[in-house]
Amino acid sequence: MTWNWKAASLWQRLLVALMIVSAASAFRAVFFGALGRGIPYLVFYPAVMLAALYGGLAGGFFATALSVPLSFFWVQRGYLSPPEWLGMMVFVLSCLMVSAIGEAMRRAQKKAAANNQE
Repeated sequence: MTWNWKAASLWQRLLVALMIVSAASAFRAVFFGALGRGIPYLVFYPAVMLAALYGGLAGGFFATALSVPLSFFWVQRGYLSPPEWLGMMVFVLSCLMVSAIGEAMRRAQKKAAANNQE
């Protein structure tokens, strides 16, 4: 299966990332609200992955930029202990790496589609 990368403009990719993170937030509120401050990134890791797979680097970075404040202010309630700060930094770093991998996959698929048309 190949995505039609040419059809998705930057704004569409960012909008999809926003919708994915919004859906992940709603999912957390409904199904994992009882966790409280526990496991803050449970739904945001997959959200960033999906956004990066669809939107490449821009989608993944945008999903990360949305997920970090949601995790900090909503899930963690504005307070992080030193180990939680480390967890937040690992979350940010891994999300940025996943976004870069998503962009590499996006470019490789575009190149393969262009080679197949020749």
